[in-house]
Amino acid sequence: MHFSQIFVLPLFSVVAVSGLAIRDADNVDGEAKLAKRNCYPGGVNWGNEYQVALDAVDIVCRDEFVGHYDGLSEWSVCYNLSAGKRVNFNVRRWAGTPGDLSFELCQKYLRLEIVGCGMGGQSYQGNWRFMSDPNSGTC
Repeated sequence: MHFSQIFVLPLFSVVAVSGLAIRDADNVDGEAKLAKRNCYPGGVNWGNEYQVALDAVDIVCRDEFVGHYDGLSEWSVCYNLSAGKRVNFNVRRWAGTPGDLSFELCQKYLRLEIVGCGMGGQSYQGNWRFMSDPNSGTC
């Protein structure tokens, strides 16, 4: 298992996400924020790679996602789960101001999209968007 593609992309617009709105208890950027969650309604499910995907979160958070983000920026990582399945992880700083992402927040919210969404999903937490999306094929 390894991740083989890493992308850094500027973000020029923010897309509104419909979904479940919950109060964010983690005070991500020093103030209470509203969190929105959107599970994908179709596509590839986690299946037998559920635990591998959870373990992959720890690796990509530690090695790729934790750190400083400029405003309106994002990082993407593709990670091979098995011979025929991958997961695309993405963390986006959608606020126009810079911010630092901790391992704990990265792990919590990328895992949330695995544990809470059978086919992956995305959520907005404070000034961040987290995505975990299983797909067929390899990176």
